[in-house]
Amino acid sequence: MQIKSFTQRTPLGNGESNIRYTNVLFDVDSKKIINFVVIQFYVDPMGEIHEIIKHDFSHGHYNVHKFYLGHTHRMENHEVLLSVSIYQQAKADINQNWKDYVSQYRFRFLTNKLKEG
Repeated sequence: MQIKSFTQRTPLGNGESNIRYTNVLFDVDSKKIINFVVIQFYVDPMGEIHEIIKHDFSHGHYNVHKFYLGHTHRMENHEVLLSVSIYQQAKADINQNWKDYVSQYRFRFLTNKLKEG
């Protein structure tokens, strides 16, 4: 079995402040995905990098970490089987909803900053 990794960073929108990061580990011989991670990052005006949402199949089961709803919001699904379509759905989710996710994150982040200060 020959295993390879594919990594891609894709800008979302017109700037570099929103990025979709993709990492896929796959078996070259069978052309099957072994695991994947798809993450949306937001780079704030100060240059700080924030994870917004992460679709993660790197631990043997499917996790979606919705950081835009708070750091503890995680959905685990042990019933979902690893497949190309799940990987494509993860990418499509971020491609279609990234603006909403970063907007919710920024609102939550700013609200928390105001409460602290």
